[in-house]
Amino acid sequence: MNHELTRKRRLLLVTYKRYLEADLGWSRASSAARAWFPDESRPYRGTMGSPRSPLRRIYEKRQRALLQLAAARAKFREAKAQMEARRTMILCLPAPRDGSA
Repeated sequence: MNHELTRKRRLLLVTYKRYLEADLGWSRASSAARAWFPDESRPYRGTMGSPRSPLRRIYEKRQRALLQLAAARAKFREAKAQMEARRTMILCLPAPRDGSA
């Protein structure tokens, strides 16, 4: 594998792990927040509080991780396409029939 492609793949894996951690944190935080309210009186699902609330910070961390993952995926695909474009092709031609070389 190409060195550049290896670096982009490693970046993709790191950003994917960060996203998984952030997503797990968001799932846990939103479940914990829902546990504060009885089932019949839960607030609107989209409310997340003030900009400084812990829940909003966790959500924004998840969103940043998702954007970084998308950027890393695009860079990996671009590096892969460049590697494919630079791949050397060997062309095998038949020998001439008339005997002149």
